[in-house]
Amino acid sequence: MDNIEDLISRINSIKVLKGVYYNSGINQQELTDGEGKNSRIKRLKEFVEAGYIQEVKSSIGRTVKTYYITDKGKIFMEKWLDIERGEGKMPINHGAPSEQGNKVG
Repeated sequence: MDNIEDLISRINSIKVLKGVYYNSGINQQELTDGEGKNSRIKRLKEFVEAGYIQEVKSSIGRTVKTYYITDKGKIFMEKWLDIERGEGKMPINHGAPSEQGNKVG
């Protein structure tokens, strides 16, 4: 699976994440209507696979799906919104431990 840097660099990625973040339980049609529908559908699937968005199949019908931001997605979006407001910066390692490299000596 692609890393978050790759995912957010793709067209409509932030629109999809924001759509789910601000509209918990939104369905696919509401989220993907309008210009760029195909790319929004693709981003939605990618973020589900990456664990940033949760897909729930509705009891109404098997084709009705609703979407929710996961804890992982919420953490990312809170950092992203801080950056948009000029209040933060995106960590390079996204919380991963840093590598020490090879020490010569």
